[in-house]
This record gives sequence, structure tokens and C-alpha cells, in this order.
Amino acid sequence: LSEIHAPALRFELNETSSFFNDVYDLGLTDDQISALHERMDGWVTGLQLASISLRDRTDRDGFISEFSGSHRDIVDYLASDVLDLQPQETKDFLQRTSILERFTAPLCTAVAGYKKSQTIIEQLERDNLFLLPLDDGREWYRYHHLFSEFLLRSFVREHPGQVADLHRRAYQWFADQNMIPEAVGHAIAAGDWDRTADFVESCWYDMVKMGRILTLYGWIGQLPPEILAARPLVQLAYSWALALMRRCDGARTMYDAARAKIEDGNLGKDRVSGDRRQALAMELQTTQALIAVFEDDIDRIREVVDTPVYEAPDPDPFIRGVQDNLLVFSNQTVGRFDAARRAAAHGRALHIRADAVYGMVYSDFFLSLVDMTEGDLESAEKHALRAFGVAESRVGQHSDPAALPATVLGAIYYEWDRLDDARRYNDLSVPLVDECAALDAVIYGYRTLARIQYHEGHPNVALDTLAIAEAIGDRGNFPRLTVNILEQRARFLITMGDLEGASSVVEEMLGLAERSERRRIELWPRIHCAADMAKARLLIATGAPEKALRLLRDYAAAAEASGRGRVLVELRLLEAIADYRLGNRGAAIRRLGRALAAGQRGNAIRTFADEGPEVAAIFEAAAVEWSEMRLPGAGRPDPAYLSRVAGVIGITPETCVTDGPNGSDRVLDRLSGRETDVLRLVAEGTTNKGIAAELGVAESTVAWHLKNIFGKLDVNNRTAALAVARRHDLLV
Repeated sequence: LSEIHAPALRFELNETSSFFNDVYDLGLTDDQISALHERMDGWVTGLQLASISLRDRTDRDGFISEFSGSHRDIVDYLASDVLDLQPQETKDFLQRTSILERFTAPLCTAVAGYKKSQTIIEQLERDNLFLLPLDDGREWYRYHHLFSEFLLRSFVREHPGQVADLHRRAYQWFADQNMIPEAVGHAIAAGDWDRTADFVESCWYDMVKMGRILTLYGWIGQLPPEILAARPLVQLAYSWALALMRRCDGARTMYDAARAKIEDGNLGKDRVSGDRRQALAMELQTTQALIAVFEDDIDRIREVVDTPVYEAPDPDPFIRGVQDNLLVFSNQTVGRFDAARRAAAHGRALHIRADAVYGMVYSDFFLSLVDMTEGDLESAEKHALRAFGVAESRVGQHSDPAALPATVLGAIYYEWDRLDDARRYNDLSVPLVDECAALDAVIYGYRTLARIQYHEGHPNVALDTLAIAEAIGDRGNFPRLTVNILEQRARFLITMGDLEGASSVVEEMLGLAERSERRRIELWPRIHCAADMAKARLLIATGAPEKALRLLRDYAAAAEASGRGRVLVELRLLEAIADYRLGNRGAAIRRLGRALAAGQRGNAIRTFADEGPEVAAIFEAAAVEWSEMRLPGAGRPDPAYLSRVAGVIGITPETCVTDGPNGSDRVLDRLSGRETDVLRLVAEGTTNKGIAAELGVAESTVAWHLKNIFGKLDVNNRTAALAVARRHDLLV
């Protein structure tokens, strides 16, 4: 005989999927299956009951979200086949402890009043009565979700006046064990608001340290207004939660209310005196800086940089570490990269001392933004991976802290053309960054996701993804977010040939930039730069490359002077394309060299690949100098880097030299892969419009390819081009 325990009888996720879609042919989505599996904890009978109910349902998402221990079939089964068969003592124990999300024997004794709780728990486990151990030592347990919901509903129905008292017993036990965060939920459930506020005051630091911002926000949001108004320390905690969630108007309101009471010496229950007053002054300054950074107000961010940090005697390492983190971002924003790095190192050390996971993650996340701005993607990867590792090991990879560095890693791996890695990290970050993350995480997360979707051949899905991010920017009044996302939308529309749509988007960007930021190149106008780069792309696409060059010139010079290497790659590349469109081939090649010099530091690849077919044409035009090209500021280029870029944009070093009689025929006499695709479609009799649709490009891009083909083959029409191509076997 073999003994089979309850865990072996529970379905894994893949078995649940097979059960619903292979056995019952319900055609559920992955998200629907995951939701049901989580609700059921793999309980086969529950899954079977759900499948029966789902057969004739049209609103399946609604049914799944509402499926609980109150569902009629679940109630009937659990009542008749489980609860009614238990001894009265066991039944009473089950119902009273159902208020607990997790429990241990001493807690059950405190709540349910049974001294032999350990014996009852052991019997429940032997009976396989919907009990799940949470640790190897079998100290902590929880009930199956549906079973717990059923038990609680049955207890409320039978003993409606006793539930609040059970929650009071629970929060008192947790408080006695110094497990304050777990006490809060029970204080709220009991309706004991003063105790709830007391608990929040004592544990909100710990909640922020672990990145549990949404939980903290949810707690305080349930307090009656009069309780919140009387507790300035809770208001201060609420201000932090709101700021970290980018709800900065509310954060400032809470900050102002808290500051007024604190500066008046009134903490609600106590008066402020001595060292506590100095510590609170430091907290207030930190809160003000936190709001400035998360509302992305450039003028207030400059104030953060220029305002001396206030330090109380023996300052709390967590608060001091937060100040350093804010200085990292602020210094990076104004171009003081060395100061940002010093602040990051100091801040991270303080957060390690304070055991502040969220603080450690933010130190490295903000530092990775410095790296990204400078164009050092390898350093950015190192710091983002370190942050992700801390978050994953302490709070899990599916968490708000882990989502921050995951957005940077997704962007880096997309740039390196490691699209599977980019997708993996991006899936971990979006949509967690929607509610609780610094603005740059939202920009990186959604922009990278849209680029992946577009690259995979789903342009409309990519545009829908951008619309979600645009809504976040509009809702929170974040012009930098909105303009950066609109810039990506304009790029897609230009590539798709919708120049009218792109023009409308660019006009919107320019207007938003004018309303939200002073245009001073020496101070690096972040919003204006994104808007003007989109305008430059549109000017190039609509036949005005000389205007694009004039628009880009000052930005490129300022980016180079200030060490903003990442944006410099794009600016130099756009200049090269504009020169090439003007027929300035030599200037285009020189600017391409500068773009490669800037890009080589961070191994930039997709920046070149995503910019359009002209990049390949300029590469080919430069091929005669391929082996000798010296990149300005970088010496001889790394051949491996050039080969990677060339390979991704569709050319290889071998195409640079033909088999002419002297071995010196230039690449201009050969066609690129994309040009060959165009020529093959021409040979099939396809129109320019048809070619554009087939290749997913604009008609103007097709015309540009044909112009290059005619030049390389020394012809002036399609018929002659096909004749030459066939004669030289170029269509094979």
C-alpha cells in the first residue's frame, strides 16, 4: 500500500489548465485559469464545481472574480460534507479561527479560547481538513481560501455580535508579539480606530522599508476623517504613501496638515519636545523633498539639490538614506552625475544598516538611471540586477520593489537585442508600476513593452499599450511621462506611414512642452528635447531634413558637453539621417561615426536598428572605410560591436566588398537585404502601396528604397532595375 497525502491530490497550475481546457473544453484564458487556481488552491472538487458553473456563463471574468466561499454549490458541499460532520468543539474552533489569515496554536488559543489548540490543529491536519502548513516546522498554517470564507460567513450568520471581539483578541496577541503590521488589519476589522492609528504610527517606517506602500495606503484610507485629522504622524505616513504612489497633490495636502501640527508641538496624544522635535524636522524636510521628486517638478528638484540636508542628532539611518536617494535622482536630473554616484553609495550603506529593502532597491534603481543617462548600459545592468536580487530575495520578484529595476533591465536587454530577456523582465514590471513607482519606471516599462510588441509585428497592440501610459501621465499631470510616450507613438506612426497622425501627435507634444517647461538648453530641458526629437523625425520624413539639422544641433552639442551619452546616440544618428537625405554622404558618414562612438560605450544596438532604413544605407555608404573607420573620441571601433549593429540592421561586413575585378567595388554596388526584398516584390508586379503593406513600412520608405536601388544599379526606372538585377543574379 502507498500512502497519498492531501498535497499530492491538489492540482498544479498546468493540471488546472488541462482540466478546464482539455477535459471540459472551456477555452479559458491563462489569466482566468491562474485566478481560479489561486482561489481553489488546487482543490479538485472546487475546480469541478467551478467548471459546471462556467459552462453557460457569458461573463466569465465577473464570475471568477466573485467566486468565493459563499457560492451556493460550495456552501452546500462544505456544509453537508464537511462542517456538519465535525464535533461541535472542532466546528466552533474552525469558525472562530476563520478570521485569521494565518495562525499558530498560541494565537488560536488567544482568539478561540481553546487551550488544546495545538491538538486540534494536528487533528485537522490528519483529517486533511483544508489546512495548509506555511513552514517546514508546521508552526504556522492557513485555511484553504474558499473554506475560510465559508467558515467566516457561517460564523457571522450564527454569531453576528462576536466577530469584532475575536478581532480584538487577535490584534492584542499580535501586538504583544510585536507583530504590529498583522495587528493593524484586525484593529480595522474590529472598528477600533484609535488603536489602528496607534499601530500605524508605530509601524509605518517598517512598511515603507519593505515597500508595502499600497498596504499602508489602504490602512490609512480606511480611517475616519476625524481620526486622521487628529493624528499628524499618521498624516505624515499618509503623505509618504501618497507621494510614493505619485499622488502628489494629496501628499502635499497631508504634509501641510502634519507640518502645521508638528511645528505647533502637537502630535495628537503627545507634545513634541527635545530631540524628537529635531528628528521630526528632519522627517518634514525629507517628506518635502520626496514629494518634489515624485511629482517630477524640475524647479523643486533643483531646490532639493541646493538645500543643505538637515540632520538631527543621531539621525535615523533610514530617513538619512532616503535623503541620499532623493539626492541621487535630483543630481542626475540636473546633470551632476558624480554627486549622484556619491549619494547613491552613501544612501545604500545607510539602508543596509537600517535593513530597508525598498531603500536599497531605490538606491541602485536611481543609480541605474544615472548610468542610463550617461550611456553606460553595462553599469546600469549591474546596478539594476543588484537591486532586483535584493528585492527578489526579500519580498519576491512579483513585488513593487522588484518592478523598479525590472523596468531598467527590460530596456537594457531590448537595446542589446536580447528580446526574450527584455520580455521576461518587462512582464515582471508592467503593470505593477502603474500605481507605485518612480516616473522613470513607468516610462521605461511601457515604452519597452510597446517596442517589443511593435517588433513582434503587433503595431496596434503597441499603440494601445502606449495609450495606457498616456492615460497615467494625463491623470497624474506628468508632462514628462506623457511627452516621452507620445514621442514613441510619433515614431511608430511615422514608420507606419501615418504622417498626418504623427504630425498631430508632435503638435500635442510641442504644446505640452511649452506649457510645462522653460526651454533652456544649458539646463537640459527634458520635455522639450523629447518633443523636438519627434519633430525632427517628422521633418526628415516630410522632406525637410535641413530644418531637422538646425533643430538638433544645439541639443547634440549640449548632450555631448554634459555627458548625456544615451540621448547623444539618437541625436547624432538623426543628424546622420538628415544629412543623408540632403545628399551630404560624407557628413552622414561622419555623424554615423559619432553616433557609433557614443553607442559603443553601452553596446547600443536597437537604437540603430529601429531608426529606419537610412541607417543601413549610411552603413553601406561607409563600408569602403569599414576596416579603417576611426570613431571620434573612441579610437578604432570594436569590430565585434560594429558587426552586431550591422547584423541587426540587416547588413554584414561581407557585403561591404564586391567581387569586382580589383576587389575594390563599393557597397553602393550591392543591395541590402531590405532593398532585395523590395526588388523581389517589384519583380512580382507589386505596387509601392502593396510593398509598404507587405513589409510594414510607409510608402515614402518604399520610395526611398527604390531611389537607392536605382542609384546602386545605375538605372532610372523599375524595368531597367529588374533587368540589371536579373543579369547579376541579385534576385536569387
